[in-house]
Amino acid sequence: MNYIELGKLLDYEQPTKYIVKDTKYDDSYKIPVLTAGQSFILGYTSEEENVFEKENLPVIIFDDFTTSSQFVDFQSSAMKILKAKTDINLKYVFYAMQMIRFDNQLHKRYWISQYSNIKIPVPSIAEQNKITKELDTLQNAIDLKKENLELLDNLIKSKFNEMFGNPITNERNYQMVDFIKVVKLQRGYDLPNQDRDRNGSIPVYGANGILDKHSISKSKNGIITGRSGTIGKVYYSFEDFFPLNTTLFSIETYGNNIIYLKYLLDMFDLKRFMDATGVPTLNRNVVHKQKIINVPIELQNKFVDFVKQIDIQKVQIKNDIGELKKLQENLMNKYFN
Repeated sequence: MNYIELGKLLDYEQPTKYIVKDTKYDDSYKIPVLTAGQSFILGYTSEEENVFEKENLPVIIFDDFTTSSQFVDFQSSAMKILKAKTDINLKYVFYAMQMIRFDNQLHKRYWISQYSNIKIPVPSIAEQNKITKELDTLQNAIDLKKENLELLDNLIKSKFNEMFGNPITNERNYQMVDFIKVVKLQRGYDLPNQDRDRNGSIPVYGANGILDKHSISKSKNGIITGRSGTIGKVYYSFEDFFPLNTTLFSIETYGNNIIYLKYLLDMFDLKRFMDATGVPTLNRNVVHKQKIINVPIELQNKFVDFVKQIDIQKVQIKNDIGELKKLQENLMNKYFN
């Protein structure tokens, strides 16, 4: 088995000419804007001049600061790009990169100085294709389960629209009140990586959801949404949690059902109020002044009863995904460790 440095297998292209000018994304646009991070698709743009063309695909997109990566085989924009320079299965290289454990705590660029020097096992092209096909089969099964989750999420949104209509236009003529009288938000707290107690049981929330554990909580029974970076995703927790400074979290919900509030804020589209200059941010003081529907608690609870029934199905699907990921991880350990 040969071990070859990534830099000898992949060419690195700077993303400058693929970066969009306007970060006010809209789902009605056609071209996805990508990140190598967990969220993958930041949004959709109408800018056609910054597109990475289909004939150059597939590629791996790589975050030079965090060393995160994603495999891309569709037309898109705003990417840091790794392309195969030799006769190698690029998807095989991508899977191998997912098994690399790399210390990226310093805020610096890593590809040229360190990451490209990491060696990965490189078997024959026939063996690469075999391994890739096996891992793709598992990944396709995981993706199918995720699509089923998305269908259930859409079913919940349809139920919300059926019961309450669009909370932005309020065609059902519910009472309208200031946002701050339905839920009051506060900025989260600083908690550097090195200060986190990962032996603790308290979930640490960032703008993209749970990303770590800690031994100290800052809140309980509330909702959390992104304040900086990723805007618009909303979560709820009945247990103790620690909201990071990239989030806003509820400090007062006025007796409203927090599961209902999660979906209310989803449908209220908080991205409308973000400041998109530089890093996208959401100012709670701007949000607090907006008018929003005020729904009786009896109707909130009726909606939540429906959500809980759907959640039973979602839990089973998530368990299935967990089992598939364990199998995938075992195979990747076998092939790449």
